[in-house]
Amino acid sequence: MTETTLQRPVTPAAPRPDSAGRGHLTIADRVIEKTAARAAADIASVISSRSSLRHPVAGALPRADVRRNGRRVRVRVLIAVAWPASLPEVARAVRNHVSRQVQTLLDLPVEAVDVIVSRVVFESGTPDDEDRRVR
Repeated sequence: MTETTLQRPVTPAAPRPDSAGRGHLTIADRVIEKTAARAAADIASVISSRSSLRHPVAGALPRADVRRNGRRVRVRVLIAVAWPASLPEVARAVRNHVSRQVQTLLDLPVEAVDVIVSRVVFESGTPDDEDRRVR
């Protein structure tokens, strides 16, 4: 005995109405900055740190700021990196991941991602080796 399966004919999806009548989405710069900073923190050698008395000006890391050119964005990311990671490799990983996340999550084209390593954190946890002095 054989079974026969009836299939319904495939009907194409109805065309979407013109997007002009549906409104628009505005993404605040702060949202882009938080997305970029969070993406930078995803990279293994990037250290997340809060501002402290020793580094009050530096503030929390990673952090980002954004400049817009129409819909396109340019992102500047400041990070702290664990010693002895390769700074060029970490910067490249941060640049690629931040660009990909901003484009994927926010649907914004990224012109560039500038990465600034503002701190290196040594094994002892002291940034920039400030406490190590030769006497």
